[in-house]
Amino acid sequence: MGDLTLLDLSRTGISFETSNPITVGKNYFLELRYGEAVVNLEVLVKWCVPRSRVSDGESSEQPVYQPVYQAGARFVDILRDAPGGLWRALEVEP
Repeated sequence: MGDLTLLDLSRTGISFETSNPITVGKNYFLELRYGEAVVNLEVLVKWCVPRSRVSDGESSEQPVYQPVYQAGARFVDILRDAPGGLWRALEVEP
C-alpha cells in the first residue's frame, strides 16, 4: 500500500491518506510505528475517496501533481500480531 499519513485512530479502525489508490472491500496489512512501538495489523478498507492533489516537488519549472486518497478501514483481529494489544503498544512514549 505504500506510505500512509494517519488521520484518525479508534479502537475499531483507522483513517489515513495515501498517494496510492486502494480498493474498497479489500484487506491490507499495515505496519504502525509510534516511537519504539511497532504493530502489524490487518485492515478491511470500508471507504476511499480522492481528496486533493499535491506536488511531488521534483520539477521546479512546472509542478507535477498526483492524486491523494483518503480512506477508512476497520481492524481485522487486532490482537493477533500485537501481544498485549494495539493500545498497550501505543502507550509507549515516542
